[in-house]
Amino acid sequence: MDYSEGNIVKRNNNSLKNVNISINRLRPKAPDNISITSYYYIINVIPAIIITYVYLLFNVLMSVTIILSIRNFSKMLQDDLSKHILMKQDIMIEEINRCHREYVKNSCDSTFLPPAIEDDCFKWKSCMHMDISSFLKSKESASVFAEIINNFFENLSDRSIICLTGILLGSIVVFNLVLHISRTKLLKKEI
Repeated sequence: MDYSEGNIVKRNNNSLKNVNISINRLRPKAPDNISITSYYYIINVIPAIIITYVYLLFNVLMSVTIILSIRNFSKMLQDDLSKHILMKQDIMIEEINRCHREYVKNSCDSTFLPPAIEDDCFKWKSCMHMDISSFLKSKESASVFAEIINNFFENLSDRSIICLTGILLGSIVVFNLVLHISRTKLLKKEI
């Protein structure tokens, strides 16, 4: 019974049947030429499979991106290190040439050396025989790495570093979470 404006009105049972019929029309119905099991498979299983592949594809792409970023960063660091070492070696060669000139100009190769320049001649001689190949690469590597990191982070503020990190990590977590939840719901629907 329906109470509207204080009057008692009897509801017609036919109107309820019409509502049930119209609701049933909204539910998906398997086409006549498809079996119920294949229709169930199309509606419930295929979306779960698609979501699983999208989930896998996203994670593979993120992994490849991270690996390529690390490789590019390593290559950039190696190139900068090589340039820095070559620059230091050029400076060392110039120093060796200067020592050689001073050694020859002051006639340090003669047998009779004045005692006043004997120490200088010894320094120039040891400078001339300096080995460029024994240049400490690990020390230079550390200094170049520190210089690159300092130059990169000098241009960024603390807020921008935090925001970039948050956006990157947040997008990965949110995307994986959304895919995980929807895949879980689809798999529960199957059972």
